[in-house]
Amino acid sequence: MPLTPAKVLPCADDSPIPCDGMDSDASTTSETPRIKKEFYADISSLPRHQRIAKTERDETLAWRIAYVMKDRMAAQGSQHTRMEVDQSLLERKVHQTIKLLQACHYCSHDIVLCFSYACSYAGRVFPLMAGLLGDAEAVHICILLVFLAHSFILDETCPMREWHKHIFQRYCSLKKMDTALFNVFSMLEFRLSIPAEEEAKYFQLILRTIREPAKCKVVDTR
Repeated sequence: MPLTPAKVLPCADDSPIPCDGMDSDASTTSETPRIKKEFYADISSLPRHQRIAKTERDETLAWRIAYVMKDRMAAQGSQHTRMEVDQSLLERKVHQTIKLLQACHYCSHDIVLCFSYACSYAGRVFPLMAGLLGDAEAVHICILLVFLAHSFILDETCPMREWHKHIFQRYCSLKKMDTALFNVFSMLEFRLSIPAEEEAKYFQLILRTIREPAKCKVVDTR
């Protein structure tokens, strides 16, 4: 039986949570640590022109993924129940997710594939929550869908604690994130596979304008 949509992500605001309020209970997800501590040092050691080029590519990718995700969410429901989210917030969280997955040394193809699956999942999840979510909650649920996708597609996963530390820490506790993940998973009826044609569709949609940086605005990654 589907869970109550309004209780998917209990934390309602985007305010910081004190460190002593964090809950470090174990996740329900099987995980293998992949984060590479030297990643950010490697990036900072690149020549300036290479750093700029990489940043522009990542920002363009984040813009395109956010655009496809937002379009997918808006396409669900009637005109009165259509889901709308803050584009800039979605871009920022998508960019943070891209950087986290890169820090785990996942290849670009796998990263785009994870977001392609998440776009497909969005079409199954958000119709159940139309009119019930604020911007912050909807955006963080999008990232939970990416977490589920990467857990399903990839042989090794980035631990949930790393996702919480780099993306969710200012929004909710680890315990609430874990509960929300299970609730979203149940809305998908615990089925994470998608048709091959749907995978190809969203993969191509995301890549279609990667080479059009003029359309991409600077993403605030704070």
